[in-house]
Amino acid sequence: MAVHSIISSLQPLLSQDIQGQIQASTSSSTGTLDLDDDVKRWVVIGLCLHSVLTPALRKYVSPIITQMYNVLVASDHINTQTSHHFLRYYLPTKTKLNYEAINNNKTLYGGQTGKYDRSVKNHIDLSKLFLQTHMAQYIAFDATCDSSALLAIIINIDQFPLAVREEANEVRSSIRNCWAHCNVMQWTPGKFVASFQLLESFIKTIGVNATEENRILGDIHNWKTNGTNFMNISMLGAELVSEIQTATQALTECTQDDSIETDSNFHRLQKQLIKIEKKFEELKTNTGKWLMEIGANVSGCRSIGTTEEKTLTHHANCLCRDAHQFEVNLWQQQDSKFVETDIVNDMIKFLETKHVAVVIGASGMGKSSIIHHIGLKFYQKEGWTVIPCHSPQEIISHYKEDEFLMFVIDNICGKYAVSGVDIENWINNRHILKMMLGKGKIKILASCRLEIFNEEKVQISLRPFISYTFDLSTKYRLSSKEKLAIAGKYLKSEDCEKLKEIIEIVTFSPLLCFLFSKYEDLSLHEFLKGPFNIFCHEWDNLKVVDPHKYCLLFIFVIFNGTINESLFEEPNVDVRNKLENVFENLNIDRSSALSQIRNKLHFCVGTYFIKIGKMYKVIHEKMFDFLCCYFGRNMTSFVIESATIEVLCERTQLQSLHRCRNMYTVIIAKKYENEYLQRFQKDIQTCSLYNSINNVNMKYRIYREQFLNIFKTMSKEAVKRILKNKNENGNNAFITLCSHGYDEIVQFFYIHGG
Repeated sequence: MAVHSIISSLQPLLSQDIQGQIQASTSSSTGTLDLDDDVKRWVVIGLCLHSVLTPALRKYVSPIITQMYNVLVASDHINTQTSHHFLRYYLPTKTKLNYEAINNNKTLYGGQTGKYDRSVKNHIDLSKLFLQTHMAQYIAFDATCDSSALLAIIINIDQFPLAVREEANEVRSSIRNCWAHCNVMQWTPGKFVASFQLLESFIKTIGVNATEENRILGDIHNWKTNGTNFMNISMLGAELVSEIQTATQALTECTQDDSIETDSNFHRLQKQLIKIEKKFEELKTNTGKWLMEIGANVSGCRSIGTTEEKTLTHHANCLCRDAHQFEVNLWQQQDSKFVETDIVNDMIKFLETKHVAVVIGASGMGKSSIIHHIGLKFYQKEGWTVIPCHSPQEIISHYKEDEFLMFVIDNICGKYAVSGVDIENWINNRHILKMMLGKGKIKILASCRLEIFNEEKVQISLRPFISYTFDLSTKYRLSSKEKLAIAGKYLKSEDCEKLKEIIEIVTFSPLLCFLFSKYEDLSLHEFLKGPFNIFCHEWDNLKVVDPHKYCLLFIFVIFNGTINESLFEEPNVDVRNKLENVFENLNIDRSSALSQIRNKLHFCVGTYFIKIGKMYKVIHEKMFDFLCCYFGRNMTSFVIESATIEVLCERTQLQSLHRCRNMYTVIIAKKYENEYLQRFQKDIQTCSLYNSINNVNMKYRIYREQFLNIFKTMSKEAVKRILKNKNENGNNAFITLCSHGYDEIVQFFYIHGG
């Protein structure tokens, strides 16, 4: 019996606390596989390709090739061909047949084609005639015939319907080949979802019988929804572990295929697969031991009673529970310096009768601290569970009809600029969220930057939920007394005395007090007058006296404020090339750069960065604003070349637009504009169209015309291929463009089959 099934059967007999302790016991006994999310997605796609799609294609291909073989035996006697009389071309498509691939001809005769055995003995040999020799190493449509060969057979032989051949080509280029290249950085959440949607569409197109189609689609759906969770072994039953282990072993064997690119990145991923296999074997060996531990915990927990401390987050069987707990623990650490102002009591009173409360204000004014503090207060209320989350989908997935839940969301519609994905998510899920809120047992506490909240599309997306906002720039603006009370939490007494004299003439925010407290030898007056200028001066000096630390700050900018420790261990080829370009640009010795920069990382925790598990994040979004603006001004060309598409879309604006902008927006001077547009053209051609249309510049017609010119240089087929890609909500770019009202681009795509 599966471990989680046993726990489920015991739940009616046990208190919630005891259930949590049992779950913790099984979790600690099993552990998790310590893999990056992109590696997980790469593995899951591979498992689905080789354990679901490939077996389905073997069954689909075999009867069609058999029928074709019988026809050619009757018409051209291909089974009795000789070296003098044989079918050289398949006439319907004028395809030259590859006899090197059958009867061991290549091994026996090499280039002596006159000696080849031309007899086609069965339908398996017939299929090989349409493939390159290295792909035709199978002996039947069985485990020796992989997805690469099967897709090539479908693409190259006209007996398969045109629609099936076209989709097979798309699956090969967009999924199978991308997977075989072992570039895990490509496997973003959006590409992961789009790949599963393509696989589902392909299965529907090939037209197997309804029962078989439902079974295959069900298997694909299971991998899509549950696949990455298999890395959390404690949530698996023994039967499922055995199934996944078998599939992973097959996937490891598949990576021995000659068509897989074998670079250092490949060998790193192969190690990951071996690591997974070993963990699964350990799991199977210890299953009996865990069941005994559960029994011991049941009897032991019953004697404990209710003295255990209440957990802050969701029920024990929630896969996100540990991550939620970690985040709330951070809130508790930071809350020691929180100063309550009128907004706290007003919001708590508001939430007695309302279900959604939003704090708006400028960056650094304490929006996040306020909602975290109120979230912790709700924890003190009997029966309430606090859940940090980041999207409406997370609210829906954690909803429990009979529980009182407080969902806390920072930056509800984007951090620096409006997030098109967030807008879509709130609009697409508004009906189900309103139904959940109508039950009266859940509340949503959120923050949003003032300039983002004032955008019309944000107002439209949130209008169904929000009846009132708590604005830190007007009614709840800090008084001098409140400012000094907050400063007292961070500053020395002598600095607080200085602040009294200048409190009304300098820019003040809780964040500035926090940042000032992290640095020595700074003038309080000068810092509060212009913190960005102070940091710019410090970074200018840093470039000379500590180039490795300077380089580290730049790396955080191009990776959008977050990096994983694995970046310094075995980066994949693309990342390694990007880093080497950074080192070269900053005149840093490549041989020791990574190790020295990693050492700097540890010293910067608490001043520039925070560490969460194996992830490092810039300490505050305002600090990231400063960093992006600084490096965007000083290394514009290199930021355009190396930064993630999200950084460019959210934080840049073309100088030629002559529009109002945020103080820390990176202005792309006219001399860099062609370079900027070429970067977006490159990303669009590698399936990043959806991200590209979320560029903040798209609100301006002048930019949209330049953006449209990118597509006018492409073939009609390339445009159609790009338009097929979908975002995580299942929408393609055409639908998003329509919703934004970008008429000129919509019209162009419509003409090209959007």
